[in-house]
Amino acid sequence: MSCSTAQPSPYAVDAGVGTGCSPNSDHTLACWLVTPMPGTLCLTEPFDPKKRFVVQFPNALHGPALMAPSTPVPIALELDNGIRCSPVTPDRYRCANGLEATRDDGRWATLPGNLHVATTYYLGVDAGSDARI
Repeated sequence: MSCSTAQPSPYAVDAGVGTGCSPNSDHTLACWLVTPMPGTLCLTEPFDPKKRFVVQFPNALHGPALMAPSTPVPIALELDNGIRCSPVTPDRYRCANGLEATRDDGRWATLPGNLHVATTYYLGVDAGSDARI
């Protein structure tokens, strides 16, 4: 695992969270440096308990410190009927009922059945003094 060319994760509200580590065989959404335990932790799925939530790469290569994006996007959504949605891309989310929620110009597109996005979740971490990925 190498995060030497990682970019800031679009889902992060804190510095030191990146995306684009390679190889990305586990389809990670965001990764961050772990201290004092060496390595990198990567988030793969925000909700589904049948999939791994966080996977550790103990000897990952790290690049320079990353800033948080100025306008982060949610790492997950919850609709007003309780259905949860995970990102496919930063502007498209797949929901547990098979629906997809999409953003256009910062607004959520209308969902079938008059459903609305009720809760947005963002990724925040305590990066401590070493906010590098």
